[in-house]
Amino acid sequence: MNILLIPSVFPTRRELWPGLYVYEYARSLALKHDVTVVYPQQLGSPRVGAEPFHDEDRLAPRILRVNYTYTHVPKSWVLSYLAAFRRVLRRVRREWKIDVVYAHVVMPAGLSALMLKRLFGLPFVLTEHWGPVRNWVDEAPPSQKKMLSWGLRHAYADADYRTAVSDSLAAEIREEFGVSVDGKLDYPIDCDMFRPAAPGEEDGAAQPPRVLCVTRGHYDPRKGVANLLDAWQRVAQSSNGAGAAQLDIVGPDVELLAPRVEGLRVGASVNLLPWVPPAELAPLIRRSALVVIPSSYETFGRSGAEALASGVPVVATRCGGPEEYVHEGTGLLVPKEDPAALAEGIRAGLERERFLPAEELARRTRGRFGHEVICERFTEVAEKIVAGKGQG
Repeated sequence: MNILLIPSVFPTRRELWPGLYVYEYARSLALKHDVTVVYPQQLGSPRVGAEPFHDEDRLAPRILRVNYTYTHVPKSWVLSYLAAFRRVLRRVRREWKIDVVYAHVVMPAGLSALMLKRLFGLPFVLTEHWGPVRNWVDEAPPSQKKMLSWGLRHAYADADYRTAVSDSLAAEIREEFGVSVDGKLDYPIDCDMFRPAAPGEEDGAAQPPRVLCVTRGHYDPRKGVANLLDAWQRVAQSSNGAGAAQLDIVGPDVELLAPRVEGLRVGASVNLLPWVPPAELAPLIRRSALVVIPSSYETFGRSGAEALASGVPVVATRCGGPEEYVHEGTGLLVPKEDPAALAEGIRAGLERERFLPAEELARRTRGRFGHEVICERFTEVAEKIVAGKGQG
């Protein structure tokens, strides 16, 4: 089957980390299908710069990535993005011979998929990752609210298969746009890369115990990094033995947290580490005793699933997405925006005997989030909607 994958964000040569979660979907689907990724990028945006480009990369034998730039026109970046798709419309029909469109995030990818359905009758699957979904309209300029609301409602309503990365996000879509998801296409995790430590490798038994937080946007208050540092001050100063633990915070620009770390006087036990690609993140997780997600809002929280695939338990706040996979035996859930509760959760989480063995954590995670499982589920969905299109 030929799949056109339309991401709202995707890794590029210029920046490797944004949209890695969509790349994992492409990798999983490529186990059985040919995947073409089309990713238009706006000239002048921080990630792109002012120089136009068009390139095509073969990311894997069955994954073609097509990158190109477009110029923003006045009034609406959404209309600019949709107009940019004219550059590939002929290729969609004649060269790539697409069977199914798979869009990730309704804005703008879902609107592009809707356009392709209206033009060519191509069925599309829509997975939502972003939230809160009400912010699409709430944060739009007044002149665009009505048009945007119309487009969002139709993109969700006209999708041949709707899914969200968590039940909490699915509930938001239902409440805001009046449509229910059709089922679950879970988030793929590379369970060969994120795996338990082999004998002799780094593992969570190392001393001192290490707690890891992976943040892709510490500057966003919803990520809860400030609360984590407040909680860590309590952990570091506690007298129950956990004070020897080390906290590693990994992410882009985390060095900007240094003044707060010093202000809390926890510099001796907090390590600010630059963002690293997955192949380098995996060993950091394996050497950790615990991974923590301190957010006040998450649609999924993939570092938690990567931790479980690595055999490492998770302490997370009740912030939405992590509640999908943090259960008894796999981790602990604590109230959000409560540094005292988070500190207590971290202290309790460092008691490894509370949780399932590393191999069992990994086995359960692979059984739900492994590439093979995601590919099989998508194939089942895609075959049904393509067959339904043919019968129609």
